[in-house]
Amino acid sequence: MRVISSPALYAAWLLLVIVALTGTYFMHPYVFAFTTLGLGWATAAMAILGCAVCVLAKTRGWGAKLTILGYLALSGVAVYAALAVLSTFKWA
Repeated sequence: MRVISSPALYAAWLLLVIVALTGTYFMHPYVFAFTTLGLGWATAAMAILGCAVCVLAKTRGWGAKLTILGYLALSGVAVYAALAVLSTFKWA
């Protein structure tokens, strides 16, 4: 439970999302699209896990819980921005 409730895990997830999205943006648009969709689903799963940790973890203080929620919100914003960029591509 200590690793799952650590804000460092969610900071690493945010870093992974940002690096993967910016790295695949300069590749083929389909690679960026599939990366965005995959990270979107994985971020949703991480958000469910993070919210459960914030509700159930009694060993972490409010500062750590708010930090976890902040990192998850930033991950969601990164995926949302990538989806917005995808809508501007000319696919055909």
